[in-house]
Amino acid sequence: MIQSNKRLVVFADISNPGQVPGFFRNWNYIFDNPFSAENRYDFSCSLNRGNTANDLFLLNHFITVITPRPDSAAVVNTRASLAQHIEDCKTAFGRLPNFIYVDFYDVGDLLSITDSLNRAR
Repeated sequence: MIQSNKRLVVFADISNPGQVPGFFRNWNYIFDNPFSAENRYDFSCSLNRGNTANDLFLLNHFITVITPRPDSAAVVNTRASLAQHIEDCKTAFGRLPNFIYVDFYDVGDLLSITDSLNRAR
Protein backbone atom coordinates (compact mmCIF):
# COMPACT_ATOMS: atom_id res chain seq x y z
CA MET A 1 0.00 0.00 0.00
CA ILE A 2 2.78 2.41 0.82
CA GLN A 3 4.70 1.69 -2.40
CA SER A 4 1.60 2.21 -4.53
CA ASN A 5 0.75 5.37 -2.54
CA LYS A 6 -2.76 4.01 -1.85
CA ARG A 7 -3.36 3.93 1.88
CA LEU A 8 -7.15 3.89 2.15
CA VAL A 9 -8.85 0.63 3.11
CA VAL A 10 -12.65 0.61 2.96
CA PHE A 11 -14.64 -2.03 4.81
CA ALA A 12 -18.37 -2.19 4.20
CA ASP A 13 -21.24 -4.37 5.32
CA ILE A 14 -22.23 -5.34 1.80
CA SER A 15 -22.87 -8.83 0.50
CA ASN A 16 -20.94 -8.49 -2.76
CA PRO A 17 -18.03 -6.10 -2.25
CA GLY A 18 -16.61 -6.93 -5.68
CA GLN A 19 -19.31 -4.72 -7.18
CA VAL A 20 -17.56 -1.70 -5.68
CA PRO A 21 -13.85 -1.63 -6.55
CA GLY A 22 -11.63 -1.19 -3.51
CA PHE A 23 -14.29 -2.19 -0.97
CA PHE A 24 -13.85 -5.21 1.30
CA ARG A 25 -16.64 -7.06 3.06
CA ASN A 26 -16.06 -6.10 6.67
CA TRP A 27 -17.01 -9.43 8.28
CA ASN A 28 -14.33 -11.22 6.25
CA TYR A 29 -11.71 -9.18 8.14
CA ILE A 30 -13.41 -7.91 11.30
CA PHE A 31 -15.34 -9.51 14.13
CA ASP A 32 -17.39 -7.76 16.79
CA ASN A 33 -19.25 -8.22 20.04
CA PRO A 34 -23.03 -7.65 20.42
CA PHE A 35 -24.28 -4.08 20.20
CA SER A 36 -27.57 -4.51 22.07
CA ALA A 37 -26.75 -3.16 25.53
CA GLU A 38 -29.78 -1.53 27.12
CA ASN A 39 -27.82 -0.32 30.14
CA ARG A 40 -24.24 -0.18 31.41
CA TYR A 41 -24.49 -3.71 32.83
CA ASP A 42 -25.48 -5.35 29.52
CA PHE A 43 -22.15 -5.17 27.69
CA SER A 44 -21.15 -8.54 26.30
CA CYS A 45 -17.96 -10.11 25.02
CA SER A 46 -19.52 -12.90 23.01
CA LEU A 47 -19.06 -13.13 19.26
CA ASN A 48 -21.67 -11.24 17.26
CA ARG A 49 -20.51 -11.08 13.63
CA GLY A 50 -17.45 -12.23 11.72
CA ASN A 51 -15.03 -14.85 12.97
CA THR A 52 -12.58 -14.56 15.86
CA ALA A 53 -9.88 -15.77 13.47
CA ASN A 54 -10.26 -12.46 11.59
CA ASP A 55 -7.43 -9.98 12.16
CA LEU A 56 -9.47 -7.02 13.39
CA PHE A 57 -11.71 -6.69 16.45
CA LEU A 58 -14.44 -4.04 16.69
CA LEU A 59 -15.63 -3.41 20.25
CA ASN A 60 -19.22 -2.11 20.42
CA HIS A 61 -19.58 -0.01 23.56
CA PHE A 62 -22.75 2.07 23.62
CA ILE A 63 -26.28 1.97 24.97
CA THR A 64 -28.79 0.80 22.37
CA VAL A 65 -31.64 3.27 22.27
CA ILE A 66 -33.76 4.68 19.47
CA THR A 67 -31.77 7.91 19.48
CA PRO A 68 -28.24 8.13 20.90
CA ARG A 69 -28.14 10.27 24.04
CA PRO A 70 -25.21 12.21 25.49
CA ASP A 71 -26.35 11.42 29.05
CA SER A 72 -26.07 7.68 28.33
CA ALA A 73 -22.64 8.22 26.79
CA ALA A 74 -21.55 10.14 29.89
CA VAL A 75 -22.24 7.00 31.95
CA VAL A 76 -20.63 4.38 29.70
CA ASN A 77 -17.79 6.39 28.17
CA THR A 78 -16.02 6.68 31.51
CA ARG A 79 -12.54 5.26 31.93
CA ALA A 80 -13.85 2.66 34.40
CA SER A 81 -16.62 1.40 32.11
CA LEU A 82 -14.49 1.35 28.96
CA ALA A 83 -11.49 -0.23 30.69
CA GLN A 84 -13.63 -2.98 32.23
CA HIS A 85 -15.31 -3.83 28.92
CA ILE A 86 -11.98 -3.82 27.07
CA GLU A 87 -10.39 -6.07 29.70
CA ASP A 88 -13.37 -8.45 29.72
CA CYS A 89 -13.24 -8.78 25.93
CA LYS A 90 -9.45 -9.11 25.94
CA THR A 91 -9.92 -12.08 28.26
CA ALA A 92 -12.69 -13.52 26.08
CA PHE A 93 -11.01 -13.02 22.70
CA GLY A 94 -7.33 -12.97 23.61
CA ARG A 95 -6.68 -9.57 22.09
CA LEU A 96 -7.33 -5.87 22.41
CA PRO A 97 -9.82 -4.15 20.11
CA ASN A 98 -8.61 -2.44 16.95
CA PHE A 99 -11.71 -0.23 16.82
CA ILE A 100 -13.94 1.00 19.64
CA TYR A 101 -17.43 2.03 18.57
CA VAL A 102 -19.10 4.50 20.93
CA ASP A 103 -21.76 7.17 20.74
CA PHE A 104 -20.39 10.68 21.31
CA TYR A 105 -16.64 10.09 21.15
CA ASP A 106 -16.07 13.50 22.72
CA VAL A 107 -18.04 12.64 25.88
CA GLY A 108 -16.04 10.79 28.53
CA ASP A 109 -12.63 9.18 28.41
CA LEU A 110 -12.50 7.41 25.03
CA LEU A 111 -9.60 9.42 23.65
CA SER A 112 -7.53 8.88 26.78
CA ILE A 113 -8.27 5.14 26.73
CA THR A 114 -7.33 4.82 23.05
CA ASP A 115 -4.09 6.72 23.66
CA SER A 116 -3.25 4.25 26.43
CA LEU A 117 -4.10 1.26 24.23
CA ASN A 118 -2.00 2.59 21.36
CA ARG A 119 1.00 3.10 23.65
CA ALA A 120 0.60 -0.46 24.99
CA ARG A 121 0.79 -2.06 21.52
